[in-house]
Amino acid sequence: KKPKFSIMSSAAGNFRQIFWPVKKAVESITEGEFRVTDVKPNVSGTDASIEIELNKEVDLTKIKGFIEVTPKVDFIIEESYNGIVIRGNFQPGESYDVEVLKGMPSAKNITLQQSIKKTVVMPDYDPTFKFKVQGMYVSLKGNQNIPIEATNIDAIKVKVQRIYDNNVVYLLNNARSYSIPDDVGLDVVETTINTNVERNKPKEVLLNLKEFIQGDSRGIFFMRLND
Repeated sequence: KKPKFSIMSSAAGNFRQIFWPVKKAVESITEGEFRVTDVKPNVSGTDASIEIELNKEVDLTKIKGFIEVTPKVDFIIEESYNGIVIRGNFQPGESYDVEVLKGMPSAKNITLQQSIKKTVVMPDYDPTFKFKVQGMYVSLKGNQNIPIEATNIDAIKVKVQRIYDNNVVYLLNNARSYSIPDDVGLDVVETTINTNVERNKPKEVLLNLKEFIQGDSRGIFFMRLND
C-alpha cells in the first residue's frame, strides 16, 4: 500500500505542473489582439453617423482623445453591438478621414498596436416624409395647414377620410397607432402633392386642408401619407 500511495502523490504533483502553463496559454490566446475590423458610414433617415467595428468591448471613459475626424467635426461616441458609433453633423456627399490612434485601450486594457486610418464618404439621406405633428385641432378660422417634412422624395400621395359622428366611439375602441378601420366613413379624398425638395435638404411642405375638404369641414378626419 505504501508504494502505491507514493506513486499517486507524485503523479498528481506532475499533473498540476503540466496543467498550469497550458491553462495560461489558452487564456492568452483567448484575450488576443485588439483590432479595428471596419470603419464605415451609416445613414438612417436624416441621421448620419460613422460606425467603427471592434473585436473587443471598450470603456467609453477610456477612449477619449483616441479618435480623430478630418475635416474637424464635433462629435459624440456611443456604444454599439459591434463596437462604437460616432455621431456628429456629418453631411451627405462629404468625405471624412477617420483615424483610430495607436494605444487606444479595450475594456480589459488591451491596447491597439497601430493606428488605423480610413476615408469614408457619407451617402445621401434616405427618402423620408413625416407629419411634423402627431395630431391636432384645426381652427375653422385659421389657415388649416398641416406641416409635412420631406427629404429626397419628389411627390407624396395624400388620403383624407372623414369619420362620421356615429362612428367616433367605434373608432376610439378599434383604431391602432398604425392603422384605422376602413369602414368608419366613405367620404375619401385622394391627391398627390409635389414637394420640390432639394437634394439632401429636409423641407417643410404645407398641406392645406381647404383644398381637400369641401363643404362643412367640422368633424374628425383621418389623414394618411404614402410615397
